[in-house]
Amino acid sequence: MINKKDSIRTDASSIESFIGPNTFIKGDIKFTGDKIKIDGSVEGRIDSKKSSVIIGQEGSVHATIFAKELIVAGSVEGDIVIEDLIDLHAGGSIDGHVKSKKIKVEEGAVLDGIIEIGYKSKEEKTE
Repeated sequence: MINKKDSIRTDASSIESFIGPNTFIKGDIKFTGDKIKIDGSVEGRIDSKKSSVIIGQEGSVHATIFAKELIVAGSVEGDIVIEDLIDLHAGGSIDGHVKSKKIKVEEGAVLDGIIEIGYKSKEEKTE
């Protein structure tokens, strides 16, 4: 668990990159590790197709996101393409065009926009 106030349960040792609450990044982020956690603000593009992107309660993201998995306890706005699962926690919000194979939404979360569930990547479509 990251901390007691954060509802996202994950092993802190498996997070390879962390964007802290007092950090603002404008631009592109390309990440190839296992997990990246964002508690700050990001504006731009996040390309992490083989990784998990975690948006903590303090995180605010206005970006196009490509990832294997997206876990949201903060706020996300933008186009989102997720290969496997979106896990939207209570208090979290997503606003945008969302494509994902699966989605899990807890009570108290906000999901607004165009939602495409059962999304298959180009690689999966050719198999």
